[in-house]
Amino acid sequence: MSGFEFKLHDDEPTLAHTGALKCALCNNNLARYTCPKCGVSYCGIQCYRSRIHSECSEKFYQQNVREEISSRKVTQEQEEAILQLLTNELSDIFDGEENMDLETRLEGLDLDKDTEEIWSRLTQDEKEEFDKTMGRYVPGYKAWWKEFDLVLDESVSDKPFPKLYPQIPGIGDIFTGKLSETLKYDVINVLYTYVCIHRMYNGEFSSMHEHVTEDILGISLVLRGEGSFSGLAEALNHPAMTLLQMKELEWPYDFVFGFFTDVIEIISRKNLKTSISYVLYCLSDLWDVFGKSLKVRKKSENLKQMKKTLILAQKKLYFYLCWARDQDILLIELCELIQIELQAKQLEYKAFNESKRKIKSKLNRDKRKSKHQLVQEII
Repeated sequence: MSGFEFKLHDDEPTLAHTGALKCALCNNNLARYTCPKCGVSYCGIQCYRSRIHSECSEKFYQQNVREEISSRKVTQEQEEAILQLLTNELSDIFDGEENMDLETRLEGLDLDKDTEEIWSRLTQDEKEEFDKTMGRYVPGYKAWWKEFDLVLDESVSDKPFPKLYPQIPGIGDIFTGKLSETLKYDVINVLYTYVCIHRMYNGEFSSMHEHVTEDILGISLVLRGEGSFSGLAEALNHPAMTLLQMKELEWPYDFVFGFFTDVIEIISRKNLKTSISYVLYCLSDLWDVFGKSLKVRKKSENLKQMKKTLILAQKKLYFYLCWARDQDILLIELCELIQIELQAKQLEYKAFNESKRKIKSKLNRDKRKSKHQLVQEII
């Protein structure tokens, strides 16, 4: 085959394998993509976003923003989760001990000797804030996509990079039908789930494949085969709200939604030696985990339904791998939308905390006023 153009649908950049055709924007590198709006052939993201092509690329981005905003829906499940989160947060406010001033609660204690007693008198918010502050100074787990640049030799690390699936074919080589326009959102959901699981297990999957896959299926609606997502916000918020409802984790709101940044980093980075996107390493890692879990479960005949679910999930991951191989531009464009969603969640969290602060302040004032009135009555 001397050359071909594989097109997903009318609104996405296409991969153009056209032999010796050069990039029409820089006239230096070979063209790998075709703009869906103006039809110009270009080599990569820098040319796509260049000043020459800015008018067209900005229109493409604006259209994605409009589509994303129009597709946002809050499900009843998400509303109930938010209500439960609010209830849990506000229930702490009405605990009399927690509403006392910190200075009053710590009165008479030795900061060097009475550490356990001091800790017991802190509110949950104060404990979380302390943990966050100490986390800036105490070295802890660091994800591979943050700690390493894959241009380095893997031998320099005691934590190896994920094993890449060998010779990933293009999606056109395994599938000839029409691809869903929402496929990109399902992939984003899987990437977010990967980040969550990596954090949950500190990247240690080697001896816990069964537990890891069960947790993955518990978080990702897509991989457990119960549907797909019509928009970016839904694809990210659904697993985030699932995590917030897991009482055994007790991960704070801002920590869970902070994983959006990890997804952006994974999409934006690549192996500089091979130009392989970090996305492919993540999907390969998940594919491998499901494969190892299946090998363990084959010995048991009592888990037929679970094994069927695992097989279907692994097949989906292979499909996503083939699709993502040539979708660098499309996924990078989504990063800007993910950043917008993250900023929206940060504003929500800020407003939520401000409301909590005002309620606590009012309750403290009322309590002090009540004590003052009681003293006056006694006198």
